[in-house]
Amino acid sequence: MILDRGTSLGTPVTSNVTPATLFDASTVQYDNTLDGFYFNLATGEKAVNAPLAVSGSIFFGTNRPIDRSQSCTANLGEAKAYAVDPFLGTKSSNVLRGGGLPPSAVTGLVTIENADGTNTTEKFCIGCGTNQPPPPADKDAPKTTAASCNSALENCKPDVTIKKNLRRSYWYQK
Repeated sequence: MILDRGTSLGTPVTSNVTPATLFDASTVQYDNTLDGFYFNLATGEKAVNAPLAVSGSIFFGTNRPIDRSQSCTANLGEAKAYAVDPFLGTKSSNVLRGGGLPPSAVTGLVTIENADGTNTTEKFCIGCGTNQPPPPADKDAPKTTAASCNSALENCKPDVTIKKNLRRSYWYQK
């Protein structure tokens, strides 16, 4: 995650981002220093789909080859879903049943007509692969206990409430 410091009027802020100028958030929460953060994946693990930003998290999937010595069994590798907080670098992950290459996530709202004629709007996220948001910065904050979401094609609604005090920090001026 690269921190964009050039969001104010005036001379653009430029920086040569290198691995040395990024914070290692593999085991520690990002402290908003340096030019952004990264975290390490397991050996051989690689991101395999497009990331999706929704409900305050970035969702993406990975695949990692597994033991090839069992030549008479199907081996699609381990598929894993991640939810990453783009501001803290905290993450949650979930191993997906069946392995393989998880699809890119899609999200939206669907309106359902109830038996009494009223409408209900429901959120959905197919391909998110986890409904557990990244751990909060506040260790005393309530933890979510959402049911597991173990399939890449399951509707995994992220169990998170977005803060109402967020505001834009960019604009376009002609």
